[in-house]
Amino acid sequence: IVLQKELNWQKLGLWQGFAAGFMLSVSVVDLVPSVLRESSSMTFSASMFLAGSFFFVVLKKALPDPDLIAPLRSFVQLTGNHPMLPMLSSGPEAER
Repeated sequence: IVLQKELNWQKLGLWQGFAAGFMLSVSVVDLVPSVLRESSSMTFSASMFLAGSFFFVVLKKALPDPDLIAPLRSFVQLTGNHPMLPMLSSGPEAER
């Protein structure tokens, strides 16, 4: 990155993804031997790994994508209503 004369956002994203993947692989390679050595049960370790992975998948699905927040905010400002408003107002509280 430092040696390139001109850097665009696509290259920067590519290099950031590479750096993140490299750091993640170093962490895994560093932690796996100690887990295998100190764990009483390989099944427990594997199940906790899968539980953590599932947790991050749920977080990814539950949290809004930052790229989608700005267009949604613009839509609400233009139209005055939120796309989820009909679903939110169709409960037992709406009948009161």
